[in-house]
Amino acid sequence: DLLKTLSKLRHLDLSHNKIDYHSFYFLNNSLNLNYLNLALTNLTDEIFNSILLLDKFEKIFFINLSFNLIETIHQNKFSKSIHLSHLDMSHNRISIISNFSFLNNKNLEYLNLAYNQIKSFKQELFGSNLEAQSSLFQLILSNNRLLIFDIVVNFINEDGCLNLESNLLLDFPKSLYKTSSMPYLNMKRNKMKKILNMHFF
Repeated sequence: DLLKTLSKLRHLDLSHNKIDYHSFYFLNNSLNLNYLNLALTNLTDEIFNSILLLDKFEKIFFINLSFNLIETIHQNKFSKSIHLSHLDMSHNRISIISNFSFLNNKNLEYLNLAYNQIKSFKQELFGSNLEAQSSLFQLILSNNRLLIFDIVVNFINEDGCLNLESNLLLDFPKSLYKTSSMPYLNMKRNKMKKILNMHFF
């Protein structure tokens, strides 16, 4: 039957479909998924935070939720997705990300939150342990409303990329003074006038 089939799924791509509200309940039976693409599926904030139980998807490593209507990311949303390496939530309406939202995602390599309404991106999202974001090699926060960027990112990959383009940053982020490895940094189209203490170059 359908529920049995869903339970065996590993790869599911439903992108570019206008999925109705109740259909998202069925996805909670696909707990063995490794890959989930729900881009452009009319995914609202209520569905994302109240119906779609992503915190139960322990085996998943790829999630694409881009081009939807998500507004918030709560603390426990990805808490059990310890194998998650690729998360794309770009082109939503995200303005609130709870502290410790990515605390348990120590294998996260690609995080795309571009084209949202985020004003602050702080260390507390990953917890105080720098190990939580040590695997990152692409962090994309372009086209938000960032006034504060305060995490230390040390890319161990030679293709490491931090994209802060088109935000509202007034000063060069002090947290980047502590960065020991930054292969690619994009900060164009912000509001900066001065760059000081650039000793990490």
